[in-house]
Amino acid sequence: MFWLYLRLFDTCVTMGRMTRAGDTVSLTEENILGVLDQHGIAEALVHHTAARVTHPRRVGNLRLLEMIANTRRAGPWAERDPGRIPLRHHL
Repeated sequence: MFWLYLRLFDTCVTMGRMTRAGDTVSLTEENILGVLDQHGIAEALVHHTAARVTHPRRVGNLRLLEMIANTRRAGPWAERDPGRIPLRHHL
């Protein structure tokens, strides 16, 4: 039963509003710790949905930093704006 002593670290948590199967769900600063506890997760690497779908991505990154400012169990994953990659890199 060694798994009882493992500290789980989730590497892909999305905060903010999301639509899933027609239902809108949100992972917010108010409920993230409860969700992590419910699933037995000690810490998480998080990103904000707005950083994935809006440009510039720093808008979502800044929202994320505000949302997790008061918890030590969630670390930020910053999304970068896609750069211009020359065509030769795709070949």
